[in-house]
Amino acid sequence: MPRFVEVSVFCTALTLLGLLTGQNSASECFQNAECQQCPRFIAARRGSTVVFSCICGTSCNLLEIQQISWFEGTERSSTLYKDNSPDPNFHGKVLTSNTTGTVIINKVQQKDSGIYYCKINKTDCGTELKVLGVRSLKSVKTRNTLKDAIIMIQTVLIVLFVSIPVLMILDKNSRSDPMEEDHTYEGLEIEQAPMYEDIVTLRAVESKWTAAEHPCLE
Repeated sequence: MPRFVEVSVFCTALTLLGLLTGQNSASECFQNAECQQCPRFIAARRGSTVVFSCICGTSCNLLEIQQISWFEGTERSSTLYKDNSPDPNFHGKVLTSNTTGTVIINKVQQKDSGIYYCKINKTDCGTELKVLGVRSLKSVKTRNTLKDAIIMIQTVLIVLFVSIPVLMILDKNSRSDPMEEDHTYEGLEIEQAPMYEDIVTLRAVESKWTAAEHPCLE
């Protein structure tokens, strides 16, 4: 469903709600009139059609009272529609029903971007229109793709910076030889340690004699 159709359906629902909660007297109606403009923000592609409406929250008949006006600009500097007369420089359409004022702009351009105000009596509200060109849409998509790529690269670098030092430490620990422990006196009591040393010395001398160095064999 096109965007302007969705907006029209939504605003029509608000209109019916206003009819159900309205008052009978037109003068009392506009003294307490409250308008609700929808939607509050529109982002449209250049060349498309946009629709926004102003709903009077009572059962006022805007066609009879003719107290609805449309302005454009942050300071309401440009009058688009007033006293049932549209501005000749405005290329859009202004439609008014019993309780709803609607603005339709066909083939919107960059110059149509701005804030549009609907005023009923002393109550006004605004709708911001942002027209995006084809280049703008492409630049937005390119910017989002670039952001995703940067996030992925940062994630990979963080994983590498964290994992490489850990792997190096683990590899260094696996390659280091365990310290050799001296088991010479293992199982011996302290009193037997000197005797064990004498036995080792005696064995060394006997091994020397077996190599034809015994004094009796000279």
